[in-house]
Amino acid sequence: MNKSTRIVTKKYAIIFLVICSVFLSMFSTVPAKNIIDGISGCSEGVITGIVTDAETSYPIPNALMTLKYHNEVHTELTDSNGKYMFTGVPICFCLKNVSASKEGYEGQYKMVAVHKITYVDFSLKPLGNNSEPYDCVITGIVTDSETENPIPDALMILKYHDIVRTEFTDDEGYYTFTNVPNCFCLKNVSASKKGYESQYKLVAVSGVTYVNFSLNPDGNNINPYDCIITGIVTDSETGNPIPDALMTLKYHDVIRIELTDSKGQYTFTNVPNCFCLKNVSASKNGYESQYKLVAVSQVTYVNFSLDPSEDDPGNEGSDIASSKNDKGEIPFDSKSYLYAIVGIVGIFAIITVVGIIYVMKR
Repeated sequence: MNKSTRIVTKKYAIIFLVICSVFLSMFSTVPAKNIIDGISGCSEGVITGIVTDAETSYPIPNALMTLKYHNEVHTELTDSNGKYMFTGVPICFCLKNVSASKEGYEGQYKMVAVHKITYVDFSLKPLGNNSEPYDCVITGIVTDSETENPIPDALMILKYHDIVRTEFTDDEGYYTFTNVPNCFCLKNVSASKKGYESQYKLVAVSGVTYVNFSLNPDGNNINPYDCIITGIVTDSETGNPIPDALMTLKYHDVIRIELTDSKGQYTFTNVPNCFCLKNVSASKNGYESQYKLVAVSQVTYVNFSLDPSEDDPGNEGSDIASSKNDKGEIPFDSKSYLYAIVGIVGIFAIITVVGIIYVMKR
């Protein structure tokens, strides 16, 4: 290689090194704290979506949304536009179970991996007269084992899959559960009433299944399901009652929900009187949720004073919706962004070092 060729080669090498140095300088000025904060912000994500009618595509308000992960269960109700949102969901390797249910519709659940913002929509099928596989009925009568008289207002609980349903017997002691799935699993049906020993039966259903109960009077007149949890939910700033707040009661493997009335009051009846602590939570759009662990006695008062949330869920949802792509996904991921920056900086750093060594030797 002659001298002029070496000069030209060295000239271009220097220009290339200058370009590499500029790029390296640009990327090195990205605040590391911002990147780290972006990743730490991704340690908790959001699950949001809309629930619609599969036939009409209309939104379904007040559908019960249930989120399950680890040993936690969270519930929300869809708003008037069929939208729901779970915030503070941990971003980890496990799949989260999200389900949607509404009276008159077939329930659905989906297993999802959570990112910073995860969209999970549901399209529920209305239950028809010939609907499969939710076409079974469980019905029967509850009587006193000694007098054979019907027992009105007995609490009937039906459990299957991850669903808990309740009914009360009528004045003649009859009860009915409709839209029960026709599947191979055994359904747990139980009957309880103050002053009687509770009973449960495991049944296989098909068509119309009759399950009768004959309850033994409790000699001690002590019933494990004779407690009440009640209270009021108010705004912590104004002191005004909060109507239609979602109240969730959890104990054993049971999850029960109620809505506060126009005065912000709620009541759970037939709560078991046992040694375990009951989890009572209150949530409402626009407020920070709260929960309390309580030991119950005959009547237990549990009041909540909810703090208005600083973030407006409605605006957050609008911002989220505007950033969706055609597949309903968020294309940006801060962790991938960090990896890309580190990779690019590393490549340019290596090229710069090699180039400097090359020029010095030339």
